[in-house]
Amino acid sequence: MVTGGLNGGRAPAFGPWAQVMSRIFLSHSSKDNFAAVAVSDWLRGEGWNDAFLDLDPVEGIAAGERWERALYTQATECEAVIFLVSRSWLGSEWCRREYELARKLNKRVFVALIENIAVGDLPLYLTQTHQAVSLAAGEDHQVFNPRMPITHEVGYVTFSREGLERLRRGLTQVGLDPRFFAWPPESDPGRAPYRGLEPIDAADAGIFFGRDGPIIEVLDTLRGLREAAPPRLFVILGASGAGKSSFLRAGLIPRLSRDDRNFFVLPVIRPERARMSRSEGLVSALGEAVMKAGLSATRVEIRRAVASDPPALRRILSSLVTRPGGDKPPTVVVTIDQAEELFRTDTEPESDKFLTILHDLATSDEPAVIVIFAIRSDSYDALERARPLEGLSQHTFALLPMPRGAYQTIIEGPAKRLQQAGRKFEIDPALTEALLEDIEKGAGSDALPLLSFTLELLYREHEAARRITREDYENFGRLKGAIDAALAQVFLEADADPRIPQDRNARLALLRRGFIPWLAGIDLDSKTPRRRVALASQIPEEARPLIDLLVEHRLLTRDVDKESGEATIEPAHEALLRQWGGLKGWLEEDFGLLATLEGIKRAACDWDANARAVAWAAHGGTRLAEAGRLDTRPDLAALLNVVDRAYLAACHEKDEAAHEAEEARHRTEAALAREKIEKLAEHVRATRRIALICGIGLAITMTLGGIAGWEWKIASARLKAATETANQLVSNLAYKFKNVSGVPASLILAILETVNTLQIRLMADGADSVDLRRVHAAAQEETVDACLAMGKTKCAFDAATEAIAFRSELVKSNPQDSEMRSELSIAYAKMGDVRALQGAITDALNYYLEVRALAESVSRSDPSNATWRQILSFSYEKIGDGRIEQGDFKAAFASYRDSLSLREALSAADPANAELKRDLSVSYLNIGDAQLAQGDLLGALKAYYDSLGLISAVAQIDPLNTRWRQDLATSYEKVGDAQIARDDFAAAEKSYRTSFGLRDALSEADLGNAGWRRDLAVSYNKIGDVLKAGSDFDGALKSYQKAFDIIKVIAASDPENGEWRRNLAASNARIGDLWFARGDYAQALAYYKNGHGIISDLAAADPVNVRWRQDLASYSERIGNSLLALSETADAVAAFETMTGAYEALLDARPDDVPLRQSLVLQHRRLAHLDKAGVRRHIEAAVKILQDLSTSSRLDSNQRRWVAVMRTQLGVINQFGPGAAASGAIARAGAQRSLN
Repeated sequence: MVTGGLNGGRAPAFGPWAQVMSRIFLSHSSKDNFAAVAVSDWLRGEGWNDAFLDLDPVEGIAAGERWERALYTQATECEAVIFLVSRSWLGSEWCRREYELARKLNKRVFVALIENIAVGDLPLYLTQTHQAVSLAAGEDHQVFNPRMPITHEVGYVTFSREGLERLRRGLTQVGLDPRFFAWPPESDPGRAPYRGLEPIDAADAGIFFGRDGPIIEVLDTLRGLREAAPPRLFVILGASGAGKSSFLRAGLIPRLSRDDRNFFVLPVIRPERARMSRSEGLVSALGEAVMKAGLSATRVEIRRAVASDPPALRRILSSLVTRPGGDKPPTVVVTIDQAEELFRTDTEPESDKFLTILHDLATSDEPAVIVIFAIRSDSYDALERARPLEGLSQHTFALLPMPRGAYQTIIEGPAKRLQQAGRKFEIDPALTEALLEDIEKGAGSDALPLLSFTLELLYREHEAARRITREDYENFGRLKGAIDAALAQVFLEADADPRIPQDRNARLALLRRGFIPWLAGIDLDSKTPRRRVALASQIPEEARPLIDLLVEHRLLTRDVDKESGEATIEPAHEALLRQWGGLKGWLEEDFGLLATLEGIKRAACDWDANARAVAWAAHGGTRLAEAGRLDTRPDLAALLNVVDRAYLAACHEKDEAAHEAEEARHRTEAALAREKIEKLAEHVRATRRIALICGIGLAITMTLGGIAGWEWKIASARLKAATETANQLVSNLAYKFKNVSGVPASLILAILETVNTLQIRLMADGADSVDLRRVHAAAQEETVDACLAMGKTKCAFDAATEAIAFRSELVKSNPQDSEMRSELSIAYAKMGDVRALQGAITDALNYYLEVRALAESVSRSDPSNATWRQILSFSYEKIGDGRIEQGDFKAAFASYRDSLSLREALSAADPANAELKRDLSVSYLNIGDAQLAQGDLLGALKAYYDSLGLISAVAQIDPLNTRWRQDLATSYEKVGDAQIARDDFAAAEKSYRTSFGLRDALSEADLGNAGWRRDLAVSYNKIGDVLKAGSDFDGALKSYQKAFDIIKVIAASDPENGEWRRNLAASNARIGDLWFARGDYAQALAYYKNGHGIISDLAAADPVNVRWRQDLASYSERIGNSLLALSETADAVAAFETMTGAYEALLDARPDDVPLRQSLVLQHRRLAHLDKAGVRRHIEAAVKILQDLSTSSRLDSNQRRWVAVMRTQLGVINQFGPGAAASGAIARAGAQRSLN
């Protein structure tokens, strides 16, 4: 009877073997078993290792049914059926059914007569459509001694040599030559015969030409390895572009798979896409093989075995190759393509584990495993020295460049296979000659990929003509023009996509952003370009339409990971990186930064692998500074992972220790700065005396009216000297000493007061001038900043009032002086900031509107005046800030958009102006803030990224510009804020750490700059926030404590600086929040009380400062929550009462603040639930606020329900008293509160 399966009768058609490819089936009657085995032996001897014979020695089982099931199962793999016809075969109903099934499935059919039967005696269905080959006729017989499987009984069979030869020719003529494979695949009959830059895979084994000799040599070696003792490691070496992947996938693997009696080949593993997991990893390869074999091992079991159970892994492999009857199982073949990817810095930890698994498999015989690596020659040293493979012998094979004759078969062979498949197509012989000429002239190591890509493009362009000529090739641009021709077609199609800019340079810029570093990088050892595999989501959004076109034109490839469902993109071949001139140039320009990135990742990997020992922190000095430059390129910095960042932090710590002398120098400089300030203060006191002398002397002179001219000159000179001294003091305070650590705000304010007194005396004593009045106004504006730094808004208000008065008088006297009007706008903006801090938001907005009115007036009269358009954009920004304070986020967004529009126009008109670009980046930050406040998280993230892109470009212009680096750090921080709002904690941590790296470098460069140290503390707090969100409480506490230590030192250096004291209170609150989250309410309470004490002092010193009152309410609530958690209800109620009082005081200053009033309702409702004695008072207060809001239609449906509920509660209280209500109605109120 008949077969279904493979391997010459050596395995049944079920279990692991049922799914393995068989090209030839043998159908026979069970009475002809010896003849069937003899034909199977002959086929194997001729090279057809993929024939399948199924014998059924067990009576009563319908063999035809088994064959039918097997044939159906392998319908896509089976290519032909040989019917071994005898009289027994003709008399079998089962055999007839088998024939009909083969015809139904459109299989190639061969009729081989194994008995001497006349053709006329055969049924018509066999002779009408098939030519029968007689193996029984003639006298030139070959003797066979077939051995039956299982029983091992030996028989005697003879076949005609001529008949066997005719059968061999027939199989070969229909494409079943044992050296070749069927093509095109049945699933893709219109498949192109030229595959471009992508490796040729097993599906295209039939069009893989030019490597017959190396294939035979490698197959012979592998058969020897199968018989030899372990270890069994085989390495295919070749230069990039030699065709290693195609040799492995289309040349070697299909032939090993065909010889299934000896080899069982797992799906190819590709390291870049995860050597252990994901689509082309070990787990996936095993899972696919197990599923094909119909075994029961689950992915979970496979993953566990790969991760930590070598015996279980070997059992899974053994189940795949176990055969009945005790025959020697085939050797498992594990293939790793592009093995150089195992040794890239970002993959080494997992690679070591993977190589350890391969070591275990290659050194075992249970089952026997051959491991095959295909690797670039310049990376082989890493494989040879890999620690997990130490001591194992490796058999190597060098895949050499192709000879000229081989290139000719690559050009013409696929076209001939196309013709054999019935599709007419010709290659002009002159084209072949032209291609060979270009290859010889200088295609170099990329000759093979360039040839493949050129032929693919030419075929697709001229497929309809069924011919490619030399003229077509000339018009195309020949071999060297292939990449440029493809890109030209991409750009042509891009014209129709509105998402892609029309300008060519803009497109090239997008391509650069899309490629580097996501798709192209640098190999640190060879200093050559290397391709990368990127997640599609990593490609910048604006570059994706162009990247998609490159995928469509097969310059890039797209894949979908079966495990995660994520789309990945990579260059189709590394030749693209070498042959595309533009990309090559970009890589050369970025070589330094890319090499720095790779160096960090490699060093970080070594540091991590060596227990993070200090000795392995190899970056320092100039190298560490170069590492810092990565932060000017967000795209590159984004590739630094947590280990990389930790490594750099360790390097910074080591560098600090090694440069103690440098720190001492900084400390000395800070002391000198303080000394200068003290001298400056003494100079001010001396100047007071000068002013007094000059003033008295001048008054006497004017009174007496007749002093000698030389005396007047002396007095005048002294006045001038005093004026210059005053002017210099203001300049120093504005630009030199404001952020010097150890220079307290109180000293700055004292100096400013002295300067102001001096200026007023000078103006009163005859030195009055326009310049002196302008400088005096500037001194008042500096006084505003100093007062605000100390938390003294009344002092700041007085200074701002005087500044406005002086500026207004100057403008009144000089109405056409635009510079003076500009200075007046600054004074208005200062006053707006003061009024905002005092809670008078409407008043603040009015001042910002004054700024806008001034700017609009000048802009209308002089539209080309860029300075005033900048001021106008600034006014819109400040108005937006005011709207944010009011809680009107939509109006804020509109103002920020107006500011952005102006700044975009200004920047477009002066594209080289870095400061304008910097202002533009600030506008995007503002817009992001407004969107974040409205809950538009994605919009906010995009705006922050826009800001980041702009400020990154600006920072690259001058890496030493500290202001721009501060802005860059702020943009990263804002990105982190949006990411943490989206619960993307890993991304947020990366952004915050990037911001930290920038601020840390700034702070280290100037330890005396208190502002930079304060920013560094902010970064520590942000990192702590994200660690806390990820439940890493220990890490968060450590980060918060570092921030606390910094702020504590800064605040101690200037006890009257209100802002720094507020920061110290906030640090206490953060640590308290962490202890509260961990359930240690007593610790939390202690920190909350510390913060509350600081804010209480600030609020007492400046009762009108709204910010202090907001903070006071917040700390009171924290204290109340802690006390409540500690069951100290009475004290908790007192704290909540303090909080409610703070809210009510805020409402006095901001009566239109709807969110604040709604918050107050919630606090009253909470107190009604907790405070039985005050339940009526709190419910009535809440109802009154809600009723007031209701009249202005500012309640949502939920809040309107509150009103009804609380009115019911008041009825209960009035009827039964507060105690009765507290147990019922108030409880319901508490339930209603949860609806908010």
